[in-house]
Amino acid sequence: MAAEKKPTFGPLENPAIFADKWLRRFHTHVFAVESLEFRDEMTNWTTIGFELLLAFEEQSSALGYNKELLSTIFVHSEYFLRSPAHVWRMAEKLRDLVNWALDEATRSIQADKDCGPEEKARFDALVDRITLATKKGKWNGDVPGITSKQLEHTKLFA
Repeated sequence: MAAEKKPTFGPLENPAIFADKWLRRFHTHVFAVESLEFRDEMTNWTTIGFELLLAFEEQSSALGYNKELLSTIFVHSEYFLRSPAHVWRMAEKLRDLVNWALDEATRSIQADKDCGPEEKARFDALVDRITLATKKGKWNGDVPGITSKQLEHTKLFA
C-alpha cells in the first residue's frame, strides 16, 4: 500500500489558506511585468497568467472549493490596503487581462511585418494552447462588457 503524501508541518490547507495563497500568486504575477509594451514580455506574461489560472481552477475543483465558497473569503494583507479582496474576483480580472493581452499581441503581430519567427512561434504556441483549452471548456476567451481602454484602467483589487 502506497503511503499517502501529507504535509510535514503547518496547517492543512483550508479555503482561507487556499484563497490567500492564490491571491498572492496572482498579485505577484500581475505586477511582475513593469510594462506590457514589448510583445516578448507580453507573450511570456500571458502564458504564465494562462497557466496560473488553469492551475488555480484545477486545484480549486480538486479540493471542492467552488466560486460561491471562495467568493465569501476575503483576504486582508499588505497587498490589499484599500479593501480586502477575494480570490475568485482576482482570478476573473486576471483572466480578463490575459484575454486583453492576447488580443493586443495578436493585433501587434499582425501589424508588424518585421515580427521574428521565434517570437511568432512562441505566440502561436500560446494561441494553440488557449484554443484547445477553450474547446475543452477550460478557458473563457471572452472579455465580457469590458473594452480595452476600460480594462487598462480597471482597479485590480477594488
